[in-house]
This record gives sequence, structure tokens and C-alpha cells, in this order.
Amino acid sequence: MLEKYILSSVDTVKFVPVKQRKGFFKKVGELFKGSKDSIAIQHNKGATSVEDIKGSVIKARMHELSGAIQNYYQRAIDKELLLRKKIDENEKLFAQKTLKLLNNINNQTNLLEKKLDESNRQKQALAKAAIIKTEKRKNIIIWVSLAIIGCTVILLFYSVYKALKYEKRILAEKQKAENLAQVKSRVLSRMSHEIRSPLTTVIGFTEYMQNSRNDKDAGKYLNAIKIASDHLLSTVNDILDYSKLDAGKIKFTEEPFVLKKILDETIEVYSLHAGNKKLQLKLQCNFSEGLVLCGDAFRLKQVLYNLIGNAIKFTDTGSVEVTAGIKQISNEKVQANFKVFDTGIGVPAEYFNYIFEEFTQVGGTGSKYVKTFPGTGLGLSISRFLVELQGGSIKVESEVNKGSVFSFSIPYKIGLPEDIKENNAQILSDVIPAFDGKRILVVEDSDFNIMLLSLFLTRYGLQFDVAKDGEVALDLFNRHTYDLILTDIHLPKLAGYELASAIRQNANKTKASVPIIALTANPVGEDFALYYEHGINDIIIKPYKEIDLRARLVGYFLAGINNKVSEN
Repeated sequence: MLEKYILSSVDTVKFVPVKQRKGFFKKVGELFKGSKDSIAIQHNKGATSVEDIKGSVIKARMHELSGAIQNYYQRAIDKELLLRKKIDENEKLFAQKTLKLLNNINNQTNLLEKKLDESNRQKQALAKAAIIKTEKRKNIIIWVSLAIIGCTVILLFYSVYKALKYEKRILAEKQKAENLAQVKSRVLSRMSHEIRSPLTTVIGFTEYMQNSRNDKDAGKYLNAIKIASDHLLSTVNDILDYSKLDAGKIKFTEEPFVLKKILDETIEVYSLHAGNKKLQLKLQCNFSEGLVLCGDAFRLKQVLYNLIGNAIKFTDTGSVEVTAGIKQISNEKVQANFKVFDTGIGVPAEYFNYIFEEFTQVGGTGSKYVKTFPGTGLGLSISRFLVELQGGSIKVESEVNKGSVFSFSIPYKIGLPEDIKENNAQILSDVIPAFDGKRILVVEDSDFNIMLLSLFLTRYGLQFDVAKDGEVALDLFNRHTYDLILTDIHLPKLAGYELASAIRQNANKTKASVPIIALTANPVGEDFALYYEHGINDIIIKPYKEIDLRARLVGYFLAGINNKVSEN
């Protein structure tokens, strides 16, 4: 690179090889220092002049210097180029790394942006979901609040309604209480009349017979006492039946019976009463006399008794007629239709429903009669209950002063003649033979009831022992053998059902199976189950008639029934 600045060199000039490299400035110093030696050498040779030699030396030195400078710069340049190359390579490598790093940064930035975008989207979605959820909650709160407000309003109105209804009910109950008080007063007055009137008859005729020695009219007086007693019993039974019906505790049996026989017995009961009033009492049937039905014959009789009794009571002239018919419902069921005609005072049409109310009579309303007829006013009410509870219906047709027609219908199942068992209790001729050799234990704490039972049992020729409390009765039972036991329920020391339980626990099974009949004034059917559980076989409710007592005794003695406990 420096050759254009250097003159032509002299051939005679020779340079001593430099063994070691020296610095640029050191070499320039040596150049000027060694010029004298070169001149001397050249002078010694005598080849040229001193000036020539000096010039040649200078040229040589200059050439050498130029080469050295050239080499120096060349090396410097090479070094610089090498350094630059290294720098370029490093820069290139750095640039590549930088680019790679930038790419990574860019990629990471993009990834981060994507993540940020995704995060933002998620946040936006979450925020949106939160907003929707909040909106839903707000709506729910609003609707719940509206519902609560609505319920509160409804409850408020309901409370007001209930308050008004309760107030109305209180007023109604007050009115009902006042009406009940009036009814109670009327009922007490009616019951007092219905009880006191026959009691007056019983007490009066009894005292008269006690103080009179004239037995000529004794039968007539006794008959009056009997009629009055029957009336008292009917009154008590009406009250008890009504209380059972009102409480829904009455039960119906389903046993086979001959319908014609039931009607004949009913007519027979009232034939004497009708004859005394000179009334014709007739029965007309349009079915087979042997027809057997299954149902509660006692309750049928009770309805017929009430209707026929009322017909005779409210009829002074003419007749009372009972008709009965059967309507087929199915192969196994029929509807029994009954009508009771009378020619009595009649009932105004506006009172047709009223007469079936409790404690009421429409005896003389709208007619020539103004008197009050005897009776509790429960007969028709009880009849309506009994008929409707058996699935039937009852109604009345009447015209004032021309008579009335009470009709009712009850469905019954059809029975078979072989289902009817002969009632030996009604065969009076077999009574005395059935009682031969029988011994009875009577457990009763009332002296008058003991006296009455003693009269009956003595007439039947029965042997009997008497105990006035449960412990004495149990001692007598352990010491003797009895064919039947008659016991009251409410006894001192040991109740009747407790006595029965102790008897059933006797070690002698034959002796422990003796029939036990309870005599009780308690008509509550729920207590009967307790009595049966303790071993009592049968129950007779006080007051009872002799024929009922006789029927039970004959039934057990002739049929040979031991007891119902062993059967269970």
C-alpha cells in the first residue's frame, strides 16, 4: 500500500536480517543510528560516493521502513480485519442471538398477549357470568320479595278473613249456645215431664196398693204401674240411643231373620194399645212369608215401633195400617219398603223436615189439637238416623186432619231359611225342664235387685246362692260348682269383670268354663269389649224384663253352651 511513496531501491544495499521483531519507533531509531555504519561499509567498498551511499542507505532504510510500516499497518489492518471479522462474527452471532432473543421475546410477547387476551376473555366471561348471576340473584330476590309481599298480603287478608270468620263463628256459636240453652231448658222440661209423669203413676199406685186392702182392682193398678215403667224405660232408651247415634258409636248387626215374623211381633206389641183406643191396626205384606233377610232386625223393630207408636198416639179415630213390600236390587240384595198409614191429626207440609229434628213435636200445629202429646220428641229423629245409617231413606206425606203416611226403605241381603235357628228362649213350655237341677251363683250388691232375681229364679225352680261382693262370690265359686253365674259389674272389693277373670284362671278347666252373664246399668258399648276380654260371656242391660232374663238362661242351659272365651 506504501510502495507509491517509496523511490527505487539500490541493488548494492543489503540488509541484515532481523532476528526478532522490533517495534516501529525502535526500528526508526536504529535506522538513523546505523546510517553511519552503512556509509562506512559502502565507503570501504568504494563502489559509490558517500552521498550515493547515503542516499541508497536512506532509500534502503526508507524501503525497509516502508515495508515495516506496510507490514505494521498490514498486520494492524489484518488484525483490525480479524478483529472486525471476529467482531462481525460476534456481532452476527450477537445479532442472531439478539434476533433469536427478539423472536423469543416476540413469541413470548405474542403468547403473553394471547394469554392476556384469553385471560381478558375469561375475565370478561366471568364478569359477564357474574353479572348474569347477579342479575339472576337480583331477579330471584325481587321475585322472592314479591312472593313474600304477596304471601304477607294474602296472610293479612286471610287473617282478616279468619278474624271475620272467627268473629262470625263466635257469634254463631253464641247464638248456638243460646239456642242450646233454650233446647236444654226445653229438653230438661220435657225430660222432667216424661220422667215425673210415669213416676207419679208408679209411686201413686204403689202407695195406694200398700195402704189398701182391696185387691179387686190390683190387676188394673199393676197394669198402670207396668205401663208407666215401660214408658220410663222407653224414655231412657231413647236418650241413650240418641246419644250413641249423635256420637256415631252405634253398631249394626247382620243376622238372618224372617221379615214376616218381625212384622207380626211388632203388630202384636201395639195391638192392645190400638184396641184400647178402638183403632184398627192392620198389616199388609206383598212378599213370601218365609222370606229371610240378613240385617239388624232389632233396629228395624225400633223404627217400626217409633212410627206405629206415633201413628196410634196421634190418631183418635179410624185406623193404622202397616204395609211392607220387597224390590229386587240384585241376585243377592233387595230393598225392603215399609209404609205406616194413619187417619190422625196430620202434619202441615212446612213441618215435614222439622218433625225429624231432635226434641220436637208438631202434634197440634195447624189442627184442632193444642195439647202436648207425651214423648221425648226423639222417636222420629232416631228413626231417621237408624234408616240412613243402614243406607236407606225416610220421608213423610201428610195432610192436616186427614192423616199421615211415613215411609222408609232399607237395603238388605237375601238370607236362606236354613240360616234361621230356633229360639228356644221363646218356648215357654220348655223353661221348667231346662232349669231342672241347675244351680246359679248370683252376685249383686243391691237388696232390691237380689229380691227381684230371687223371685224370678224361685219361680223357675232354680237353686242359687247370693254374694254381695266379688271376694265372697269368688270364695263361693271355689267351694261349690255352678252351672251359670249372674253378676253385677260394679261390686265392692272385686268388680264383676275382675271376678270373671279370676274364675277363668281356675285350675279346673271345666269349672273355669262356666257361663258368666253380666247384669249392668252401664250402656256404653266401648266398655263391653273390656268385659268380654275378662271372660264374661253375655251382657244384660238394666233395667231388663223377665222375658229377656229367661231367654238368656234358657239359651245357655238348653243349647249347652259353655262359654265364648273357650271358643276364641
